Amino acid sequence: ASYQDAAPLVVEQAEDEIAAVNMIIGAAVAGARSLTATSGGGFCLMAEGLGYAGIAETPIVIINAQRPGPATGLATRTGQGDLQFVMHAGQDDFPRFIFAPGSPAEAYEVTARALDLAEKYQVPVIILVDQYFNDSLYILDKGFNVPEAVPRHIVDPAAQQNEQEYRRYAVTDSGISPMALPCRSKALVMTSGNEHLEDGHLTEIAQVRAAMVDKRGRKQVQMLDDVRPPAVLHPDAAVKVIGWGSTRGAVQEAVEMLRADDIDAGAVHFCDIWPFPAKAALDVLGEADHLFIVEQNSTGQFARLLRQETGLVPSGNILKYDGRPFYPFEIFSTISTTVR
Repeated sequence: ASYQDAAPLVVEQAEDEIAAVNMIIGAAVAGARSLTATSGGGFCLMAEGLGYAGIAETPIVIINAQRPGPATGLATRTGQGDLQFVMHAGQDDFPRFIFAPGSPAEAYEVTARALDLAEKYQVPVIILVDQYFNDSLYILDKGFNVPEAVPRHIVDPAAQQNEQEYRRYAVTDSGISPMALPCRSKALVMTSGNEHLEDGHLTEIAQVRAAMVDKRGRKQVQMLDDVRPPAVLHPDAAVKVIGWGSTRGAVQEAVEMLRADDIDAGAVHFCDIWPFPAKAALDVLGEADHLFIVEQNSTGQFARLLRQETGLVPSGNILKYDGRPFYPFEIFSTISTTVR
């Protein structure tokens, strides 16, 4: 695909998940915006490719439709057990975005953002959905609008005519290096899964290794500028019910049930999960009397992340991990019993 094309390359089927992630990496290096989709087990097989994209600074998007595990687990059921895994998948440290949309409209917008942000920062992006989300039917109030133009973050080939000057991994204050495309100019473009010099040649020089890790890590400071705060329903409520991903609808309905029962409740939905919007989270949650976190795993993975990044400890975790989605009444009954 030509790098000028606005439409991304979507890998729908491949021999296996390893081939799928390799295909989108190759397409991204060639200039196509590319993504693939899988479930948790398939994402496990993609972890090595994710790490390659991290060190080679290759923009890719992976959609993980979560289902209960480990292994095949409940193959046709739903869950939210992969959050901590996708945050740390791939050995060592490298920046990434993680999003968890709560509706089809939000998923459409998030996927477009993901393709753009992956290229802007030259990082992998992971979108977390789940089996319930994928199997549900929705009626939308607005249509899907495709932008007339798609901005690209690739250097102008006309500016890269000297193969001796171009540095694919140039150390910059922002951590973002100029991304040229192979065979589009005289510039020699080299990428590698090994640690490398600025021009892409392999190296094991200690100082260069540290400089490259620091360079990649600096991206996260600017990445936070593109992270959106959580959506809030009834922001001044004393009881905040927190959800992420597909629990959004159930949480909001439960909050309206609580308010009808004279409990001052509000809903907070996180879609942009990593880098974590800690300041925005504290602004929204810091003054609440009670915090309840709703998620479909057995260990409270988002609750751990919230405490890690903000120091906030919930009044209670409302967890469900039997493979079935939340019903609003389950959330309502737990909270109403606790806060009365």
